[in-house]
Amino acid sequence: MTTEITLASIAERFRRFNNFSNPEPESFNVWFEDRSSMGNRHRDWKGVWAYRNYDGDDKVLETLDDVYEKIKFGACDWSHLFEAIHYGLITGPQTLAAVEECLEILRNDNPPEDDGTKVRHVNRLGGVNYVSKPTFHDWNLTSKLGKIMSDGFFADRKNKNLYSSEWTYVYNSHSGWSRST
Repeated sequence: MTTEITLASIAERFRRFNNFSNPEPESFNVWFEDRSSMGNRHRDWKGVWAYRNYDGDDKVLETLDDVYEKIKFGACDWSHLFEAIHYGLITGPQTLAAVEECLEILRNDNPPEDDGTKVRHVNRLGGVNYVSKPTFHDWNLTSKLGKIMSDGFFADRKNKNLYSSEWTYVYNSHSGWSRST
């Protein structure tokens, strides 16, 4: 029995993922920054959202260059990346090439058998774990796939061809004192 390797196969390695089972959301949060004060007495946030069909009153970003200018220092979480690829928001050629490369790696992967021996694994914080060979292989493979996907994403964003021009991008922000006590 062979398991089909898909975009969801890659996404499931990075947790917090709905496996594309939910309907397409009305909008995607492309970038969000929250600089609200401690205790939320002063609210200060801003963000960029993408809509397939937008009919609101917020500021529509006229060009993709405007979008890239707003998001140039933002990060991207894994769930946003995979959902945006799935629904056609992210169409960057290097990101899509990275997906294909990762799919090929997963298709050709042969994890080691668990023979009972433990392998020393040092995490990013310097902590040491002794784990089984299959777990060690799986963790290293996930790290490798993450690097490939990140490289494609950030290369496309730098070259300003990450996002599809078929979406409407909206900038919204708020700054002011909270009325809640």
